[in-house]
Amino acid sequence: MQNKNVTMTKGHSFNKTQLADALSCLEDNGVTRKDAPKVLQKLCYMLFFEEIGKKQVQDSLNCLEENGIDGDETRTVLQALCYIILDAEVEDLLW
Repeated sequence: MQNKNVTMTKGHSFNKTQLADALSCLEDNGVTRKDAPKVLQKLCYMLFFEEIGKKQVQDSLNCLEENGIDGDETRTVLQALCYIILDAEVEDLLW
């Protein structure tokens, strides 16, 4: 597998390894293999195309819960995904 970067707006990019890790994170936490790519795409849209703020975090948490992740785990999963694909700390926005 080639480690080619995918570049998003505002200079964000991630590679295939990060993408695979993010999909695994979703699947490991209750999102079906079939739905994981759609969920990740929706999350990336919410997080990449706007400044990350409380609204984007809440929308992302809702998306995770609507797609099978236990409500008690959504913050932890979103925090992990932001580390994996954004190399960003969002803890201050989560709690």
